Amino acid sequence: MSNDVKSPFDQQGISVKAIILLLVILCFAATVRAVLFENVYAVDQTRIISPDTIRYEGPALTLLSDGTMHDGLDIANTQVVHEAPIYPFFIYSIYSLFGQDHRNVVYAQIIVSLFTIIVVFMIGKLLWGTNSALLGAGLMSIAPMQSMYSNILLSETVFVFFVLLMCWRAIIFLKNYSTNPKLRYAVLFGLTIGAATMVRPVAYYLVFCVAIAVCVFHFMHRSLPIGQLLKSVVLILLSFAVVVGPWHLRNKPITGAYMFTDNPGQIMLYWKAAGLIAHRDGIDHDTVRAQLKANMPTEYDSLAQKYELEKQAGLNIIKADIPGYLHFTADTIARILVGPGLAKFGNYLYGDDAGSIAKANSSSASSIEQLTGYQLSYLFVIAYSLLFLFAIYALFVIGGIRYWKQDKQRVVLVFCVAIICYFVLASSGHSAADSRMRFPIMPILILFAGFGLSSILRKSRHE
Repeated sequence: MSNDVKSPFDQQGISVKAIILLLVILCFAATVRAVLFENVYAVDQTRIISPDTIRYEGPALTLLSDGTMHDGLDIANTQVVHEAPIYPFFIYSIYSLFGQDHRNVVYAQIIVSLFTIIVVFMIGKLLWGTNSALLGAGLMSIAPMQSMYSNILLSETVFVFFVLLMCWRAIIFLKNYSTNPKLRYAVLFGLTIGAATMVRPVAYYLVFCVAIAVCVFHFMHRSLPIGQLLKSVVLILLSFAVVVGPWHLRNKPITGAYMFTDNPGQIMLYWKAAGLIAHRDGIDHDTVRAQLKANMPTEYDSLAQKYELEKQAGLNIIKADIPGYLHFTADTIARILVGPGLAKFGNYLYGDDAGSIAKANSSSASSIEQLTGYQLSYLFVIAYSLLFLFAIYALFVIGGIRYWKQDKQRVVLVFCVAIICYFVLASSGHSAADSRMRFPIMPILILFAGFGLSSILRKSRHE
């Protein structure tokens, strides 16, 4: 081969050694997640199912059998009428290609989780170089939440892949905005925001926050032409609309309104307002939900009317006690950020035995020698989950400070922190807010944690 011919790896600036190390990381992650799944599935197949699974699998099964994602318009129970479609279509595709077996979906999700690790590597390589990228990918491979949720029939694994794709395209857009702007960067940025939204509606308002942020970023560079800003913002918004717009149009004849999902009404009343009452009055959440449902009409002219009445009822409850809701929101933010998710890990790994094992660990065993194998493994899960979480936070702070001191492309750090804040705030303030809501932001934290760890290792070698 002549000296002027470069391989694709060379063109990307990725050495063969780095590719080999990345493949080792991917093989390790795949093995851990597959072994974990097979061990749990062999004991209890129901542990990979969540109460929310029906929201996704229901439309997929209906699409498989009837060619549509809704199975009638039962106004009293419409949670699966128009769920965001990408994850149901993901399940439908796996069932169509490989058969209706939960095992097939889980292995497809494990593969998606490996692509997420690759995206983390690519972002790290773009920002800091190969060493930080490999460390970030390595941390992703041992992240407990990433492993567990890849084994459960929930949209988290697919969602976080698209969130990371969006971050990748956003960083490319921002890094080139003032020096090498290209219209395709804005288009790809908008398309990936739309794709993430089509998995989880929590990302719906992110595009408008991005449009405002781009305006602020533009005016920080006073020499840039206003036409560049207008083209960039319009292309981001139009690209987003191209992805989510057809779903709005599809929902009009079904619900009577151009709404994206049923989430605004359902969440506002039965999760946000109900969560406020349960938190304030010390009442069980399910009891509050039942009471609120009993107070709603039993008949509606349309689904749109049902959703609107639910949303207004929820808003009225929250407006009547704004200080209480702010206190409740602060409590849920704390649960999202520092809740280790022990109940979820316990339920997945130990099923119905999780509660008794935890109780035994706290009361009956007075020394390490008295603990059973189950209890020891439970303690390991607790210790590892907590240690990993707070290590990532510490390394994220180190990496963030280090990146800020470099005094270049600070906008990337600001953007990533803003994305973290958006998802935390958008996911807070309702009774289901817990460690699961932290899942979309963990890869961003891990990305900067990889840079922080690389900085520590580099400093230690120099001393």
